[in-house]
Amino acid sequence: MAKLVHSITLEFFLKAGSSTAPIDAFAPVPVAKVKETQWSWHERREQTKVYELKKEGVLLFEQETVSDHGKLLILQYKFSKQRDTKVFIERLRAELPAEERAALVNGIGDVLDEDGRLCLKLGAEAASLGLLTLSKSGTSVMARLNLAAFPKTRERCVEIAEKILSDG
Repeated sequence: MAKLVHSITLEFFLKAGSSTAPIDAFAPVPVAKVKETQWSWHERREQTKVYELKKEGVLLFEQETVSDHGKLLILQYKFSKQRDTKVFIERLRAELPAEERAALVNGIGDVLDEDGRLCLKLGAEAASLGLLTLSKSGTSVMARLNLAAFPKTRERCVEIAEKILSDG
């Protein structure tokens, strides 16, 4: 399979001390293992810790914030190894019903952002159980697939997104 994505970023908001299972369900390396590494402050994002596993192609950004619900953590987990992005795409194809993938293709404008990333909202509760489902509401993990489109035009991004969402 030709390279379809450069990297995948998973974004999840959680209460301090809550389980990272919704991200771990899709991540090549569990969040706890990534957090065993030495962290540094992000140079452009205020109050954001950065953990990096260079050998595995994994970056984890962790930012604390306060909301009406108390202290929250915003986790952004990015992985870029082709074997890991390929596993994610294969899982997406295997676990999302063909009708749901077809609906995404038909509404491709709703899931492609202005930077040419395929953005999928995945159900967090289902992910905690090891399942991959789309979510329309409630707690979710936002998966942003940075498409390997060259030139990076809207039309080329649509082609790549359709390949990802097809049966291969």
